[in-house]
Amino acid sequence: RIASMNDGVVYLNAARSALHDMDALVAGLQSGKIGGAGHDHFEGEQLPEGHALLTMDNVVLTPHIGGATYNTEENHSRIIAADVVRLLNGERPVNIANPEVLDS
Repeated sequence: RIASMNDGVVYLNAARSALHDMDALVAGLQSGKIGGAGHDHFEGEQLPEGHALLTMDNVVLTPHIGGATYNTEENHSRIIAADVVRLLNGERPVNIANPEVLDS
C-alpha cells in the first residue's frame, strides 16, 4: 500500500499502531517514498530503545495523547504553546524530552 502512495507523502497515524506495517513505514521513510510521519500509538505503548523511528528527523512521535480529554488537551496545549514561545524567543523550553537536539 505504501508503494501506491504519492512520493513524499506525509503519513499520520493517531489511531492504533496495528493499522500499518511498522517495518514498511520505516522502509518508506528511509527510502524517501514517505516524506514524513506522525505517530501517536505504538505496539506495547512505546517504541523499543534504538528503534529506527527514534532517529529520524522527519518523524514526529507523540505519547499516545491523541485521545486525551478536553481538559487534558487544554492544559497540554497551554504548556506546549508556552514552550514554543520560549523557543521563538531563543529560550530553552521547560518541557523537553530530548534537549540534545537544541545543542546540535
